[in-house]
Amino acid sequence: MASSNHTLWENAMPERDFEVISISSDSSDEDTPSFAMSPIVTLVVGDGKVEYTAHRQLLVDKCPFFAKCLTSGTKEANTNVVTLPEDDADTVRHFIDFIYHNHVDFTKERNGFGRMKAYALAEKFGMQVWQNKLMNSLMKFWKMYFVQPAEVSWILDNIHESCPLHRLALDQFSFQAAQRFEGAVESSEREEREYHDGVDALCMKEKFSASRHVREAMRYHNDSKAIQPAEQRCRYHVHPEGETCSRKGRVRKGKDNGSRKRQRTTH
Repeated sequence: MASSNHTLWENAMPERDFEVISISSDSSDEDTPSFAMSPIVTLVVGDGKVEYTAHRQLLVDKCPFFAKCLTSGTKEANTNVVTLPEDDADTVRHFIDFIYHNHVDFTKERNGFGRMKAYALAEKFGMQVWQNKLMNSLMKFWKMYFVQPAEVSWILDNIHESCPLHRLALDQFSFQAAQRFEGAVESSEREEREYHDGVDALCMKEKFSASRHVREAMRYHNDSKAIQPAEQRCRYHVHPEGETCSRKGRVRKGKDNGSRKRQRTTH
Protein backbone atom coordinates (compact mmCIF):
# COMPACT_ATOMS: atom_id res chain seq x y z
CA MET A 1 0.00 0.00 0.00
CA ALA A 2 1.35 3.41 -0.97
CA SER A 3 1.77 6.02 1.68
CA SER A 4 -0.70 8.86 1.81
CA ASN A 5 1.77 11.41 0.48
CA HIS A 6 4.37 10.78 -2.21
CA THR A 7 6.93 13.51 -2.64
CA LEU A 8 8.37 13.85 -6.10
CA TRP A 9 12.03 13.23 -5.37
CA GLU A 10 11.55 10.41 -2.87
CA ASN A 11 8.87 8.28 -4.49
CA ALA A 12 8.53 9.03 -8.17
CA MET A 13 11.93 7.69 -9.26
CA PRO A 14 13.18 4.12 -8.82
CA GLU A 15 16.82 4.43 -7.79
CA ARG A 16 18.00 1.62 -10.04
CA ASP A 17 16.74 3.37 -13.18
CA PHE A 18 17.19 7.09 -12.67
CA GLU A 19 19.74 9.60 -11.61
CA VAL A 20 17.99 11.65 -8.97
CA ILE A 21 17.99 15.37 -9.66
CA SER A 22 18.56 17.40 -6.53
CA ILE A 23 17.75 21.08 -6.44
CA SER A 24 19.62 23.18 -3.90
CA SER A 25 19.64 26.87 -3.21
CA ASP A 26 23.15 27.31 -4.62
CA SER A 27 22.52 25.50 -7.92
CA SER A 28 23.55 27.43 -10.99
CA ASP A 29 21.05 28.34 -13.71
CA GLU A 30 22.68 25.80 -16.02
CA ASP A 31 22.20 22.94 -13.58
CA THR A 32 18.71 23.82 -12.41
CA PRO A 33 15.80 22.46 -14.50
CA SER A 34 13.65 25.20 -16.06
CA PHE A 35 10.68 24.12 -13.95
CA ALA A 36 12.58 24.10 -10.65
CA MET A 37 11.09 27.35 -9.36
CA SER A 38 7.58 26.44 -10.45
CA PRO A 39 4.94 25.95 -7.72
CA ILE A 40 4.29 22.43 -6.53
CA VAL A 41 0.94 20.86 -7.41
CA THR A 42 -0.59 18.09 -5.30
CA LEU A 43 -2.43 15.32 -7.12
CA VAL A 44 -4.99 13.51 -4.95
CA VAL A 45 -5.60 10.15 -6.58
CA GLY A 46 -8.27 7.49 -6.25
CA ASP A 47 -10.62 6.47 -3.48
CA GLY A 48 -7.66 6.17 -1.13
CA LYS A 49 -6.74 9.82 -1.77
CA VAL A 50 -3.08 8.98 -2.39
CA GLU A 51 -1.10 12.18 -2.88
CA TYR A 52 1.65 12.85 -5.40
CA THR A 53 3.43 16.11 -6.00
CA ALA A 54 4.87 17.55 -9.20
CA HIS A 55 6.05 20.90 -10.54
CA ARG A 56 3.19 22.89 -12.03
CA GLN A 57 5.16 24.09 -15.07
CA LEU A 58 6.13 20.56 -16.00
CA LEU A 59 2.53 19.34 -15.72
CA VAL A 60 1.34 22.17 -17.96
CA ASP A 61 4.12 21.74 -20.52
CA LYS A 62 3.86 17.97 -20.81
CA CYS A 63 0.14 17.32 -20.42
CA PRO A 64 -2.79 19.03 -22.22
CA PHE A 65 -5.15 17.87 -19.46
CA PHE A 66 -3.23 19.83 -16.83
CA ALA A 67 -2.60 22.73 -19.19
CA LYS A 68 -6.38 23.20 -19.25
CA CYS A 69 -6.96 22.24 -15.62
CA LEU A 70 -4.38 24.64 -14.21
CA THR A 71 -5.22 27.68 -16.32
CA SER A 72 -5.82 31.00 -14.63
CA GLY A 73 -9.12 31.33 -12.84
CA THR A 74 -9.86 27.67 -12.17
CA LYS A 75 -10.19 26.28 -8.66
CA GLU A 76 -7.21 23.98 -9.28
CA ALA A 77 -5.09 26.89 -10.49
CA ASN A 78 -5.82 28.82 -7.29
CA THR A 79 -5.24 25.93 -4.86
CA ASN A 80 -2.57 23.93 -6.76
CA VAL A 81 -4.53 20.79 -5.83
CA VAL A 82 -6.00 18.49 -8.49
CA THR A 83 -8.29 15.62 -7.52
CA LEU A 84 -8.30 12.51 -9.71
CA PRO A 85 -10.90 10.29 -7.98
CA GLU A 86 -11.33 7.81 -10.84
CA ASP A 87 -7.65 7.13 -11.50
CA ASP A 88 -5.27 4.52 -10.15
CA ALA A 89 -2.41 5.58 -7.87
CA ASP A 90 0.21 3.28 -9.39
CA THR A 91 -0.73 4.46 -12.89
CA VAL A 92 -0.36 8.11 -11.88
CA ARG A 93 3.07 7.25 -10.47
CA HIS A 94 4.05 6.01 -13.94
CA PHE A 95 2.74 9.29 -15.35
CA ILE A 96 4.97 11.29 -13.03
CA ASP A 97 7.98 9.13 -13.90
CA PHE A 98 7.31 9.81 -17.56
CA ILE A 99 6.95 13.59 -17.41
CA TYR A 100 10.18 13.90 -15.44
CA HIS A 101 12.25 11.29 -17.26
CA ASN A 102 10.53 10.45 -20.56
CA HIS A 103 10.73 6.88 -19.32
CA VAL A 104 8.46 3.84 -19.50
CA ASP A 105 9.39 0.97 -17.18
CA PHE A 106 7.23 -2.09 -16.54
CA THR A 107 10.06 -4.61 -16.34
CA LYS A 108 8.81 -6.03 -13.05
CA GLU A 109 5.31 -6.75 -14.35
CA ARG A 110 4.35 -10.22 -15.58
CA ASN A 111 1.30 -9.09 -17.57
CA GLY A 112 0.08 -6.18 -19.65
CA PHE A 113 -2.35 -4.61 -17.19
CA GLY A 114 -0.05 -1.86 -15.92
CA ARG A 115 0.83 -0.78 -19.44
CA MET A 116 -2.80 -0.88 -20.54
CA LYS A 117 -3.96 1.22 -17.59
CA ALA A 118 -1.20 3.72 -18.29
CA TYR A 119 -2.25 3.89 -21.94
CA ALA A 120 -5.83 4.65 -20.92
CA LEU A 121 -4.56 7.45 -18.69
CA ALA A 122 -2.29 8.79 -21.45
CA GLU A 123 -5.28 8.96 -23.78
CA LYS A 124 -7.36 10.72 -21.11
CA PHE A 125 -4.54 13.23 -20.59
CA GLY A 126 -4.07 13.79 -24.35
CA MET A 127 -0.41 12.70 -24.27
CA GLN A 128 0.27 11.16 -27.67
CA VAL A 129 4.00 10.73 -27.11
CA TRP A 130 3.37 8.73 -23.93
CA GLN A 131 0.67 6.71 -25.71
CA ASN A 132 3.10 5.71 -28.44
CA LYS A 133 5.86 4.78 -26.01
CA LEU A 134 3.43 2.63 -24.05
CA MET A 135 2.23 1.06 -27.29
CA ASN A 136 5.82 0.17 -28.16
CA SER A 137 6.26 -1.39 -24.73
CA LEU A 138 3.08 -3.45 -25.11
CA MET A 139 4.10 -4.58 -28.59
CA LYS A 140 7.45 -5.77 -27.32
CA PHE A 141 5.80 -7.58 -24.41
CA TRP A 142 3.12 -9.24 -26.55
CA LYS A 143 5.72 -10.44 -29.03
CA MET A 144 7.43 -12.28 -26.16
CA TYR A 145 4.27 -13.55 -24.46
CA PHE A 146 0.81 -14.41 -25.65
CA VAL A 147 -1.99 -11.93 -25.10
CA GLN A 148 -4.11 -13.43 -22.33
CA PRO A 149 -7.92 -13.65 -22.44
CA ALA A 150 -8.11 -11.67 -19.17
CA GLU A 151 -6.20 -8.82 -20.84
CA VAL A 152 -8.58 -8.82 -23.80
CA SER A 153 -11.52 -8.85 -21.37
CA TRP A 154 -10.14 -5.77 -19.59
CA ILE A 155 -9.68 -4.02 -22.93
CA LEU A 156 -13.28 -4.72 -23.92
CA ASP A 157 -14.57 -3.35 -20.61
CA ASN A 158 -12.39 -0.26 -20.39
CA ILE A 159 -11.17 0.84 -23.83
CA HIS A 160 -13.37 2.17 -26.66
CA GLU A 161 -13.38 0.32 -29.98
CA SER A 162 -11.74 3.08 -32.01
CA CYS A 163 -8.71 3.21 -29.69
CA PRO A 164 -5.46 1.82 -31.16
CA LEU A 165 -4.95 -0.25 -27.99
CA HIS A 166 -8.31 -1.95 -28.52
CA ARG A 167 -7.40 -2.77 -32.13
CA LEU A 168 -3.90 -4.04 -31.29
CA ALA A 169 -5.07 -6.31 -28.47
CA LEU A 170 -7.74 -8.03 -30.56
CA ASP A 171 -5.55 -8.22 -33.68
CA GLN A 172 -2.62 -9.70 -31.78
CA PHE A 173 -4.91 -12.09 -29.93
CA SER A 174 -6.22 -13.42 -33.26
CA PHE A 175 -2.73 -13.59 -34.77
CA GLN A 176 -1.49 -15.62 -31.83
CA ALA A 177 -4.51 -17.92 -32.04
CA ALA A 178 -3.14 -18.94 -35.44
CA GLN A 179 0.26 -19.52 -33.83
CA ARG A 180 -1.31 -21.73 -31.19
CA PHE A 181 -3.05 -23.74 -33.89
CA GLU A 182 0.34 -24.29 -35.54
CA GLY A 183 1.93 -25.43 -32.28
CA ALA A 184 4.14 -22.35 -31.81
CA VAL A 185 3.71 -22.31 -28.04
CA GLU A 186 5.42 -23.86 -25.06
CA SER A 187 3.13 -24.37 -22.09
CA SER A 188 2.23 -26.85 -19.40
CA GLU A 189 -1.09 -28.64 -19.23
CA ARG A 190 -2.18 -26.33 -16.42
CA GLU A 191 -1.32 -23.24 -18.44
CA GLU A 192 -3.16 -24.59 -21.47
CA ARG A 193 -6.21 -25.35 -19.35
CA GLU A 194 -6.18 -21.87 -17.80
CA TYR A 195 -5.83 -20.29 -21.22
CA HIS A 196 -8.74 -22.21 -22.72
CA ASP A 197 -10.89 -21.55 -19.66
CA GLY A 198 -10.12 -17.87 -20.16
CA VAL A 199 -11.12 -18.05 -23.82
CA ASP A 200 -14.38 -19.76 -22.86
CA ALA A 201 -15.14 -16.96 -20.40
CA LEU A 202 -14.20 -14.35 -23.01
CA CYS A 203 -16.61 -15.87 -25.53
CA MET A 204 -19.44 -15.31 -23.04
CA LYS A 205 -18.89 -11.55 -23.11
CA GLU A 206 -21.33 -9.62 -25.26
CA LYS A 207 -18.58 -7.28 -26.46
CA PHE A 208 -16.39 -10.11 -27.76
CA SER A 209 -17.10 -11.39 -31.27
CA ALA A 210 -15.99 -15.01 -31.36
CA SER A 211 -16.82 -15.25 -35.06
CA ARG A 212 -14.58 -12.28 -35.87
CA HIS A 213 -11.79 -13.76 -33.77
CA VAL A 214 -11.96 -17.11 -35.57
CA ARG A 215 -12.23 -15.42 -38.97
CA GLU A 216 -9.17 -13.24 -38.31
CA ALA A 217 -7.20 -16.16 -36.89
CA MET A 218 -7.90 -18.22 -40.01
CA ARG A 219 -6.89 -15.31 -42.22
CA TYR A 220 -3.54 -15.10 -40.46
CA HIS A 221 -3.17 -18.89 -40.61
CA ASN A 222 -3.74 -18.96 -44.38
CA ASP A 223 -1.41 -16.04 -45.14
CA SER A 224 2.23 -17.16 -45.00
CA LYS A 225 3.37 -13.54 -45.40
CA ALA A 226 1.18 -12.15 -42.65
CA ILE A 227 2.90 -9.49 -40.55
CA GLN A 228 2.47 -9.78 -36.81
CA PRO A 229 0.35 -6.84 -35.55
CA ALA A 230 2.84 -6.21 -32.75
CA GLU A 231 5.47 -5.49 -35.41
CA GLN A 232 3.44 -2.76 -37.10
CA ARG A 233 4.17 0.19 -34.86
CA CYS A 234 2.98 2.99 -37.10
CA ARG A 235 -0.37 1.28 -37.67
CA TYR A 236 -1.20 1.47 -33.96
CA HIS A 237 0.45 4.78 -33.10
CA VAL A 238 -1.43 8.04 -32.72
CA HIS A 239 -0.26 10.91 -34.92
CA PRO A 240 -1.28 14.47 -35.61
CA GLU A 241 -3.40 14.55 -38.77
CA GLY A 242 -1.35 14.00 -41.90
CA GLU A 243 1.75 12.72 -40.09
CA THR A 244 3.23 9.23 -39.86
CA CYS A 245 6.07 7.63 -37.94
CA SER A 246 9.59 8.59 -39.03
CA ARG A 247 10.40 4.88 -39.14
CA LYS A 248 7.95 2.06 -39.94
CA GLY A 249 9.16 0.14 -36.91
CA ARG A 250 8.23 -3.26 -38.30
CA VAL A 251 9.98 -6.28 -39.76
CA ARG A 252 8.31 -8.50 -42.34
CA LYS A 253 8.65 -12.05 -41.07
CA GLY A 254 6.64 -15.26 -40.91
CA LYS A 255 4.08 -15.92 -38.21
CA ASP A 256 6.40 -17.68 -35.80
CA ASN A 257 9.34 -15.30 -36.34
CA GLY A 258 11.71 -18.19 -35.95
CA SER A 259 10.96 -18.84 -32.29
CA ARG A 260 8.36 -20.47 -30.09
CA LYS A 261 6.24 -18.23 -27.93
CA ARG A 262 6.15 -18.63 -24.19
CA GLN A 263 2.87 -19.18 -22.38
CA ARG A 264 2.29 -17.25 -19.17
CA THR A 265 -0.40 -16.79 -16.62
CA THR A 266 -1.89 -13.45 -15.65
CA HIS A 267 -1.56 -14.10 -11.90
